[in-house]
Amino acid sequence: MKNFKLSKIISNYFYKVGILAHFIAIIFILLAMIASGYIYNKYDLPAKVFFQRASASLANESSPILRKVSIPLSYLASALDTQNEQVNYHVVYNRHVVGASSANSIFKYKTEEVENNTILSSFYQRLVTFEQTKLRTIRVNTSEELLNAIKQAKPGDDIVISAGRYQISQRQIYLKKNGTAMAPIRLRAENFNEVTISLNTLEGFVMIGDYWIVENLKVTGSCATNQQCEHAIHIVGAQQLIIRNNELTNFNSIVKANANGQVGNREFPDNILFEHNNLYNETSRQTNTSVTLIDVVTGSNWLIRKNFIANNSKHGSDYVSYAVFLKGNGDNGLIEQNIIDCEWSLANDSYTRVGISLGGGGTGEKYCRGGGCPIEHSNGIVRNNLVTNCSQDVGIYLNKAQNTQITHNTLLNTLGIDVRFKESSAIITNNIITSHIRTRNGGSMKLNNNIIEFDKDIDSTYPSVMSQSQFDLCGFSRFKFSSNGAITNECQKKLALKITSP
Repeated sequence: MKNFKLSKIISNYFYKVGILAHFIAIIFILLAMIASGYIYNKYDLPAKVFFQRASASLANESSPILRKVSIPLSYLASALDTQNEQVNYHVVYNRHVVGASSANSIFKYKTEEVENNTILSSFYQRLVTFEQTKLRTIRVNTSEELLNAIKQAKPGDDIVISAGRYQISQRQIYLKKNGTAMAPIRLRAENFNEVTISLNTLEGFVMIGDYWIVENLKVTGSCATNQQCEHAIHIVGAQQLIIRNNELTNFNSIVKANANGQVGNREFPDNILFEHNNLYNETSRQTNTSVTLIDVVTGSNWLIRKNFIANNSKHGSDYVSYAVFLKGNGDNGLIEQNIIDCEWSLANDSYTRVGISLGGGGTGEKYCRGGGCPIEHSNGIVRNNLVTNCSQDVGIYLNKAQNTQITHNTLLNTLGIDVRFKESSAIITNNIITSHIRTRNGGSMKLNNNIIEFDKDIDSTYPSVMSQSQFDLCGFSRFKFSSNGAITNECQKKLALKITSP
């Protein structure tokens, strides 16, 4: 009898506990569904992209339960029919329209380019006059001679690296000496494609001195692991630099710039011309550190123009990468006439690759200009860029970017433009986009004459609009009225852009 009563008590206990457990499980599932719906609406992404990201994020959590939850999400992402408005385009183009080339080995001054741009004019004038103002030419033939010439450099030096391949293995190469406006220091090859510098270094050229010119070099990382090759060029508070016609490959954040010194007595990486360079990685970067091919923190008056920037891909940590960003409370950045291809030769891996950003992922307060970042970037201009194949995220992302102009860009196979947070404001004019233009978290924008196409050939002929820039992507002059986007009819012939849907 006692055994029967005990058995009944145990049965009742488990019965009640079972009901309670199932009730709690149902409540938990309902709450999870509500939370998931809220998060899904908040991010406003195509369903397939949203679940791919959620799965990837959970798969990298330390909790084994969360890792298991990622499995059905992964199946769901794979099963989802892409019935959203985004169309995956296959984009073919002549990438040599911009970037480094033998034709750019000797600088050619174009008067019309510097009209209404006094900063660009001062850089160009320095390049023209250096041949007359340089004080001595130093030719180097070995890695040791190269390192010595850099270490002993003086204003007016022209350090010319002889044709060949140079292998350097040390932690950093410091460019500490200062040039002057009238007597910069130049480090170069005579012709692009003649000199390759292979670096087994955490950082390549660490630029601390002002007024340097770096031209015509091919610099590639050759470290045993990706984590050991951080930057090809690291600008630490240096100003008035010209970096043109170089190819920089196989580093995490290929070009990095930040301030030097303590808060209250800091030097900022201002007034930089970064023009006609190729930046890309040949494989996805297996690293937990930042992967941003041009990573500028606190810099003002940057001119990033006529570059080919491709293959920003990160496998590690947050799996988020950028082609280029300016952040850290700088201002007056100009990003123009670049070709940015997030998936140029590295296929979509479902991870996040952003094209151009003002604000990036935000900046820690202690790293900001002025000791804080109420605004990540002010008065930036993004114009005449071709941004392609950032298929898992936006082509242009504004994060606390104030008073931004986004003009005459062509964005193909990206998730469009995001203007995010109440600090962000933008005038968005004359762009062609195969996705959305949207505000998030209180951002504001004004839209004029943009073409948004989801399901037909975006290389069709459209009515001309009033031009909002002097040139197109290829450098051809625009008339008073010209095409939307970065590519005029004349540029189309040179670029040979072809777009097909799979």
